[in-house]
Amino acid sequence: MTAIARFAPIVEIGAGTGYWASLMRLGGVDILCYDKNPPGHPDFANHFHENAKCWTEVLSGDDFGNRSTPKLHAAFMLAAAE
Repeated sequence: MTAIARFAPIVEIGAGTGYWASLMRLGGVDILCYDKNPPGHPDFANHFHENAKCWTEVLSGDDFGNRSTPKLHAAFMLAAAE
């Protein structure tokens, strides 16, 4: 986390439930996270996390739809096998 934190603010694309972003935030890292279909979003079904709740705020969007987010220095994606 320390290695990633030095590039903050961070954007995570494909955040799912926001688990990794929540750990970053607990560590004091400035991070925004996006998922195309965040769990619990009233307009989008997420079949990977149908009954899941987000660990932190996950915004609706993808890597093409959020180019207006200011001052982003790095982006990362973490995949977790469930």
